[in-house]
Amino acid sequence: MMQEHLLPSTQPHILIVDDDPIIRVVVRTALEAIGLKATEAASCEEGLALFQQHGADAILLDVMMPDGMDGFEAYEKFRASNNLIPILMMTGLENLELINRGFEVGATDFINKPINTILLGHRIRYMLRSSFTNNRLVESERRLHRMAYYDKLTELPNRQFFYEHLQSMIALAERQNLKLAVLFLDLDGFKRINDTLGHHIGDIVLQMTGERLHTSLRFSDAMIRMGTNQHGDSLARLAGDEFTVLLSSISHINDAAIVADRICRHLAEPYIVDDHELYTTTSIGISVYPDNGESAEELLKNADLAMYYAKNSGGNSYSYFSAGMTEAASRRLNLEIQLRKAIERNELEIHYQPQFNLANGSFCGLEALLRWENPKFGLITPNEFIPLA
Repeated sequence: MMQEHLLPSTQPHILIVDDDPIIRVVVRTALEAIGLKATEAASCEEGLALFQQHGADAILLDVMMPDGMDGFEAYEKFRASNNLIPILMMTGLENLELINRGFEVGATDFINKPINTILLGHRIRYMLRSSFTNNRLVESERRLHRMAYYDKLTELPNRQFFYEHLQSMIALAERQNLKLAVLFLDLDGFKRINDTLGHHIGDIVLQMTGERLHTSLRFSDAMIRMGTNQHGDSLARLAGDEFTVLLSSISHINDAAIVADRICRHLAEPYIVDDHELYTTTSIGISVYPDNGESAEELLKNADLAMYYAKNSGGNSYSYFSAGMTEAASRRLNLEIQLRKAIERNELEIHYQPQFNLANGSFCGLEALLRWENPKFGLITPNEFIPLA
């Protein structure tokens, strides 16, 4: 007996496609007797039209139809509409070659005419149970895929999706000798919004930012759902207030600047959240393939580095990556490492500078100035190491 919990909660609907009215009546009566809903079609064309309008949970399809489309042609069209729909093909011919052809194209099962209604009931029940289980597995896979590749808050593709897509677009750009650009975005002052108004408001701002980025990139509605547009461009949220944009084919390096400028303008507009009028801008770093890297990792790292230069320059702007940025970043990292050990190595000194009253020429105090003498980098000026400290 069928396990009811493995079936849909609604009454399963079977579409019967056969040119013989007697067969249709016999089959429909048998299906209704076991609690199924049945709809009849006298031709493949009619069956396809009914399927498009009302759908079905399974299809009983006659192989040999005397006029117009035969069962195999109709099968292909049903599958094109729904590749998971179970299809039981009926034939009055005990033709092994015909049956093999049916299974080769993907038919779920075959049954011979005249129809054994008891056997038919068992086969339909089995088909529905298997189909329901398979559909649940497919849906679970879709959910897992979405969890793995999409950001829950903004519904944008996540870092993993972007990284894999970037790798594939790099391979395409290499084959076709194209340039592409990676834009790395970070919101200026977003932490202030989170700290003062709470993460709930911050999350709304991030969602609105994702929507504005879609508008800035002029994606179509269909492509927004896929996370990419027809050119392979894509948008993703990496983490926190960091977003990335891939421009998969640019004619000139300046094309990326046009997009970056448009994004800066759109994100600088006020965010109206509840009773709050909020402002935040964005800093954007740009790296270009193959000029600034030939791998996804290099392009993302260099775009990230360029973004920090834009942010340190005051934000609400964009910056292209340059080789000098890598050297500066390397020096900064090494200075940070050295600075952690500077006190225990007695490398820091206090220099005192006297202060005089110019009105009467008298001594009035001292200014204490910190100096750092490092054996590797020599004398390091305060305007370089104080921000690190």
